[in-house]
Amino acid sequence: MSLQRTLLKQRSLIFLTVLFSAYYAIFEKREMTLPLPEVAFDSRVINVSFSDLYDTNRTPAPNAPDTDVTFQPIKRSESRERIVPVRHGDNLYGILQKNAIDRPTAQAIIEGLRPIYNPNRIRVGHTLAVTYALSESGEPLYPYLVELGTDGTQRFGVVRLNNGNYHAYQRAAQTTRERYRAEGTIQHSFARSLRRQKVPASVIEEAVTAFSYDIDFQRDIEKGDYVQIGYDIIRDQDTNTIISTELVAAKLITSKKTLDIYRFDKDSHTRNTPEGFIPFYHARGDSVARALLRTPLSTAYISSRFGIRQDPFSGYTRLHRGVDFAAPISTPIFAAGSGVIEEAGNRQYYGNYVKIKHNSVYRTVYAHMNAVAITAIKGARVQQGEIIGYVGSTGRSTGPHLHYEVHRHNGKINPLLVNLPPTHRLQGNQLRQFQKAVTAYNIEYSDLPTITQPQLARGSEDDNNK
Repeated sequence: MSLQRTLLKQRSLIFLTVLFSAYYAIFEKREMTLPLPEVAFDSRVINVSFSDLYDTNRTPAPNAPDTDVTFQPIKRSESRERIVPVRHGDNLYGILQKNAIDRPTAQAIIEGLRPIYNPNRIRVGHTLAVTYALSESGEPLYPYLVELGTDGTQRFGVVRLNNGNYHAYQRAAQTTRERYRAEGTIQHSFARSLRRQKVPASVIEEAVTAFSYDIDFQRDIEKGDYVQIGYDIIRDQDTNTIISTELVAAKLITSKKTLDIYRFDKDSHTRNTPEGFIPFYHARGDSVARALLRTPLSTAYISSRFGIRQDPFSGYTRLHRGVDFAAPISTPIFAAGSGVIEEAGNRQYYGNYVKIKHNSVYRTVYAHMNAVAITAIKGARVQQGEIIGYVGSTGRSTGPHLHYEVHRHNGKINPLLVNLPPTHRLQGNQLRQFQKAVTAYNIEYSDLPTITQPQLARGSEDDNNK
């Protein structure tokens, strides 16, 4: 009977763990990529200019393989564009066949594209725009143009010639930039409150990263705190799909402090921006970045603080020389600061762990990992915010969490009380440029529109439910 009770308790524990992980994935990590629609869908009529592909005589560009074949343009009213998102396991041939393109035509498109782009390089995140020529009754006749969007700035495509072959071309994407704002009191978590106002997940992630140097999102954020966000959405002008987003500025007012941060890419014109650079500054011109992050996870809660506590294994009162962050198994763990990995492996009590040397004064330790990142090897250099492992419960552990330590001159100190100076202060002409940008933004803010309906990338309808 006791064995049955034990098995029942174990099954209940497993069920609760799975249930918590599912809740976390659905409600707390909605910024994760969700499954894309099962079928592609038609968008507006085509809005692509071909003037840069062909000369005034409507003949292919000089590098076309069929220079003796004329090109016959079609009217926009006689065409329809379909946006197809690339999903896990997709290849170009399979995508074309799934979208009513027969085998010979699909092969001709692939061979036409191959001189300028390897079709095997397509991956999740790319989009395929297929433009069909329509019959008088509005039915698709053949794919007139197929264009692949890759890194958000370049487009690789093929256009159909009169003989049925496809001529390859490459062009830069034409983009539009629109600025929006969101504001209000925090009712739940910081991220969830912004999601309710349709702020893109990538913008929220930038805001969390920028504020995390000054704010402990588990202790410092309370119901009723106030937040303002200004951000840009950059779209592909041809397809109206989102290429990227940028946080421009943010304000956070809590019961203890008020923080204003502004984007300023100080080194963008000289290309001297260091890897991992956080381009946000406080109004006074101090970088938000510090040498070490207070919390090296994006979403977690403190389950055990630094200080005297009852040891969960021995029952004795001992000094806990770190901070424990509880989080679901496999939650990414970030390097708290840039440095060199001094140790990476397994210890009896720490389980899978990593130790990073940041300078002659500071080191950090990350313990109980489910797994160490494959790039986190002894002697490797890491940048602040780089993934070094994943939350687990290895070693001497009572459940999935990260045990995080900060060492100063080989002594262990409270990670939550580390107060380091900013990594950079703007001065001289850069400070004056920054102050002008801050003034201009503050004047502009009240006139910015808010997103009242989800305006996300075509082909990502599931994002509307984030």
